[in-house]
Order: sequence, then structure tokens, then C-alpha cells
Amino acid sequence: MAAHLYWKIGDLTSPAAMGYLAGAEAYLRQSTGGANEIPIGSTASSSYASPPSVLYDGDPSTWWASNGSSDTDPYVAFQYPTAIDAIELLWLSRSDAGNQAPLSANIYYSDTGLTGPWALVGSVAFSTWSNGNTQTSEVEVAPPSLKVSEQSAQFAFTQPGAIVTEQSAQFAFTQPGAIVTEQSAYVAMMMPPPPVILRRRSSYVL
Repeated sequence: MAAHLYWKIGDLTSPAAMGYLAGAEAYLRQSTGGANEIPIGSTASSSYASPPSVLYDGDPSTWWASNGSSDTDPYVAFQYPTAIDAIELLWLSRSDAGNQAPLSANIYYSDTGLTGPWALVGSVAFSTWSNGNTQTSEVEVAPPSLKVSEQSAQFAFTQPGAIVTEQSAQFAFTQPGAIVTEQSAYVAMMMPPPPVILRRRSSYVL
């Protein structure tokens, strides 16, 4: 993946009654089991109790929660002092409401601001929670059709054999009309040309 300043933990799902989604601490990491990255700013879809900044205050007794069923798309978004490349999420459930911790989430990044626009990186999934339980999950990279790696300038598509590698300036598509953009680079595949008809000369004996 690549490093970015803004990251969002979105599409949060929870089995809790009334749809409440909560956590005491939440940290992104740049390596498996690595250091917890500390944001310098944050925002959220809504807040039932405390602002999302309590998710990185180091105090497990403070917690953030979405506003129940009225929050139809719960998320938290973090701004970091320098760009990070997040590959793991740590989440600490509330000490009194483990069932409000997320079962799954999608991870997004932005280089524009805490309000996006956002690009999908991948997803995380957790098992059943207990009160005050800490779990970590590595970010499962999104399907190739949804992921663009600006570092490697490599684009992969879901169709077999449909791979673009701009470094080698080679490309192959199985679907017409595919468009790829990468900063100043631009590749557009138009409708395929009509098939070439081969004609053989006929030989006649008179």
C-alpha cells in the first residue's frame, strides 16, 4: 500500500441492540503488532457520548459511540501528523458493553481532509467480543479492481489476464472501454478493432 495523512474506519457493523457501535480505544498500525499511531485530529459520523478523540487518548475508561439506529453509516476518521501506511487495526471494546464493538469495518484513506473523498483500501474482521476485550485485525486488501497502488504504478483488474503495469509500459485487457488514470499517466482502451479477415487466393486449373 502507500502512506496517507487521513484514514477512515468506516462501514462499522455491530450486533448490539438498537445499532449502537462503540469503542474505548482504536489505533491503526503500520506493521503487525507495531506501534499504535496517534492521530492529531478526528471526526465521526455521530457521537452518542464522547467525541472520537477519546479513541486515542490512552484511557480505556473513556469511550466513543455512534448514535444508535439514527447513525446509518457509523465511521471514525483520523488525521496523522505525517503520512502512514496502515496495515493493522487495534480496537478495545468498552469495559461495560463488549457487544457494541465492531464485527467488521472497511478501511479508507484520503490525502484531502477528514471529510474525504475516500478511497477504499481493504477490510478488517473481528470475532465475538467481551467487555474490555482488545482485538487486532490486519487489513485485508480490497479486490484488485478496487485498489490502485501509486507506489508501484501497477493496476490489476478482476478479469483474468487483465493487468496493467505502467512501469513496463505493457497492458492487456479482456474488456473494452477500460480506463486507467495514474497522476499524469492516462491509458484508454477504445472499442476493439474489427477482426481481420484473411483471404486465401484460390488456385484454378483450366
